[in-house]
Amino acid sequence: MANVYRAYDKILDTTVALKRLHKRVIKDEKSLQRFLVEARAIVKLNHPNIIRVYNVDHDDAGYFISMEYVDGEDMHSLVKREGAMPLMRSVKIIRAVCEGLAHAHEKGVIHRDLKPANVLLTDDDTPKIVDFGFAQVGAKEEVTESGYTVGTMAYMAPEQKFDAVNIDHRADIYALGNTFYELVVGSPPIRKDLNKVPDDVRNIIGKATELSPDDRYQNAREVIEAIDGLLGDKQTDSAGPVACLKCNFRNPPEAKYCESCGTRLVEECPKCSVENHIRSKFCGGCGLDLRSYIKMLAKLNAGKEAMEKHNYSAAVSEFEGALELVPDNADAKKLLNQAQEIAQWFEEFRSKAQKCLDEYNYEEAEVFIKRALELRPSDVNLVKVLEILPGKIRERDLAFAIRDARAAWAEQDYRSVAAAAKKAVELDPQNEEMRKAFTYATARVKSMNKDDAAAKLMAAKMALGKGHYDEALQLAKEGLDLDRHNDELKQIAEAASKKADVTRAGHLKARLAEVANLLKIGDLTAASLELDELKQKFGQEPQVEELLRVVRIKHGIKSMILVPEGEFIYGDEKRGLLRRGEKINLPAFFIDKYPVTNGDYAAFVISTGHRPPPHWQNGQFPADMERHPVTNVSYTDAQAYAEWMGKRLPSEAEWERASRGTDGRKFPWGEDFDIKKCNLIAGHTTPVNKYLQGVSPVGAMDMLGNVWEWCSGRYSSSSTTAMLRGGPIKGIATTTRRTASIHQVEKSTGFRCAKDAGKEPRKP
Repeated sequence: MANVYRAYDKILDTTVALKRLHKRVIKDEKSLQRFLVEARAIVKLNHPNIIRVYNVDHDDAGYFISMEYVDGEDMHSLVKREGAMPLMRSVKIIRAVCEGLAHAHEKGVIHRDLKPANVLLTDDDTPKIVDFGFAQVGAKEEVTESGYTVGTMAYMAPEQKFDAVNIDHRADIYALGNTFYELVVGSPPIRKDLNKVPDDVRNIIGKATELSPDDRYQNAREVIEAIDGLLGDKQTDSAGPVACLKCNFRNPPEAKYCESCGTRLVEECPKCSVENHIRSKFCGGCGLDLRSYIKMLAKLNAGKEAMEKHNYSAAVSEFEGALELVPDNADAKKLLNQAQEIAQWFEEFRSKAQKCLDEYNYEEAEVFIKRALELRPSDVNLVKVLEILPGKIRERDLAFAIRDARAAWAEQDYRSVAAAAKKAVELDPQNEEMRKAFTYATARVKSMNKDDAAAKLMAAKMALGKGHYDEALQLAKEGLDLDRHNDELKQIAEAASKKADVTRAGHLKARLAEVANLLKIGDLTAASLELDELKQKFGQEPQVEELLRVVRIKHGIKSMILVPEGEFIYGDEKRGLLRRGEKINLPAFFIDKYPVTNGDYAAFVISTGHRPPPHWQNGQFPADMERHPVTNVSYTDAQAYAEWMGKRLPSEAEWERASRGTDGRKFPWGEDFDIKKCNLIAGHTTPVNKYLQGVSPVGAMDMLGNVWEWCSGRYSSSSTTAMLRGGPIKGIATTTRRTASIHQVEKSTGFRCAKDAGKEPRKP
């Protein structure tokens, strides 16, 4: 396929190996693709035991790969020239090859042609895996057809001889075992005889070359572990001679370098830095079990790599393995907790997304899928589902619109038919059934509107004649909504409006004078009720609105706390990849001392006519629960109340600052959880001033427990999801957060308000 040249790269100022594809095979699509597969495979890899690629390109002469130049020879040539390698030298080399192979497998690359001829040795015996021309990159390899063979027969696994596509990384483990065999025996594994293998490594080679993939080592790191176990079993007395791992020369115990080949014979303890002989099992300085510690570090690194690839189950396994080797290692414990927690979150988000999909709630499913993809961006299935969601939403909405239109048609409700059919046609302009239904229903609605408008006209004339100006005006407006070109209705509306304005102005003036007197004597409750009645009767009158604002300020500011400007720790550093604890600076702000109560919310409902929570009977909150936090309120309900009060919802940062203070505490009262300081019984609220010992550093009550509290802003680009804090759940903390639809109401969801400190209300 190609020639390989030693070349000089002027830009890198170094000698390189230049692999250039033959011109005669460039026109062969499969040969070209094979060449590009090798390029893509090596570019993904960056490991000291894998040949390094500098550039992949093409010029007038064709395609080429520029890669690291190794001034040495391949292991097959070396064995052919010198015969079998010393055992410890071959063990060291194979262990390093395993490290490179493990890295390739973890990056999704299967070599498929591992053999001694494809491993180069540098002057210091560092092996470099080369020739990825038969590599399989990713889950599906498109160049080789199923049922075809690639690789070298003497080294390849049995399953690879029949089908090179449908294999996995364990085929490379088999080839690794055969490569190991050639090094220690001195001849290729054409007629393999394990009786020729030294006793020390016979079991390792035998297991690596089992016929069934399930009976082999399941990954390269298991081979490394077996080799490390072999090295641990071969410890020598520290007072005795030390055999060199490269040339097997027996050196004096005090030697730091091999007297034969110069290889370093000591290594530093990773814990105390004391130098120990390479075969020492325990550190002479601190007594550390060196082999176990090194294995533990390897598992830690493997776990970290798995975390980087978002493979949390594999990471958990590696960290658990690390703790089995060194049970008290703090890093392993911390990483294990992170991996377990993130894995649990991922499964929870994926499960909730599936539930939403099953219920055709695609908008909520999108939120949970996005949260899951934050933890595992490479999850192909979730990405595919996210891509098809817009189409699913359209299909669902179209089906619902058609269903509603047909149901309304059966009831002869032509207004509903027109609305549903219009939506269906917007979603599917080619739907002839809905087009016809819309046209017919629209004509019927137009005729019905004219009849209804005529009735409104007659009623408006009668009301005007009796001097009921407001009623006449309302009837005329309703008639114009049905027939906006009716001149008689316009004339009646104009006449009634003029008469009503005169009457209304006089009445309003007299009532406002009464309110002013109530404010002077400090009767805020009576003034509030009077103003609420005026608002219902006269609508959005500026004078009424201003006086209502004054009353609300007098009531509301008494229960707000000023949180001063300054830095605080936002988020939890133990939360891993999602939100790390960090110092942020917040400007000063006010926040309600208590969650909004049933009594507070009732005043809002009465004043504005806003819908009450669904569990209130006849618009009244449950008896004896005036000081309990209001529940079953949506984000939009909470926002409407806050605006009515001249306030707003707190941001997540403001909520957390008011809850935990400036020292990053886990709970408002400190670092240790205390069930006596908050209410964790979901759905069963308690008065907002019950848990006085649970007060936060700034003086806020019920920041944890009792109810979830809405915070301002959205979780993501979705316009239907917002954040909640502080709910009644096990494991609640000042950093705990969850999402919900802005229209969702729950028996454990309430809120409290905030206000900018720079916008303190003026004194009335």
